[in-house]
Amino acid sequence: MVESVLMGMASAAVLLVGSFVVLWLGRASARGSLGRNHSVGLRTRWTLASDKAWDAGHRAGAPRVHVAGIGGVIGAAVAVTSGFLPLAGASENLTNGVITAGILGSCVWLVTWVLAAGAAANRAARAVSEQSLGTKLGESE
Repeated sequence: MVESVLMGMASAAVLLVGSFVVLWLGRASARGSLGRNHSVGLRTRWTLASDKAWDAGHRAGAPRVHVAGIGGVIGAAVAVTSGFLPLAGASENLTNGVITAGILGSCVWLVTWVLAAGAAANRAARAVSEQSLGTKLGESE
């Protein structure tokens, strides 16, 4: 195999691992096992406001994160396995094009769905925070 094809396969393999991490984060978010932190997760002003807001936000965003991870895994796996097209007689240019399309498609998919998850998480966390603030304000009156 040609060096550029191997580099493309290696890049796609890194994306594949990252997509599995996103998939795991989606499942952890849905289970509520991803505690509030400043390292991983859907971190917005509202999701970081409290543990309740974090949990509500992550449960709301989890389905979209899960979709992001599944799409990323599929696209990256296609890109990795496309590296074997030359064994079937495909040209280097075609192989590199398919690998590139798989990588770019996966990246666009991941970013789009993670942004959608962040928006959903932010809305849910904001609602929980505002409800909590409203309750506290109502109690003090």
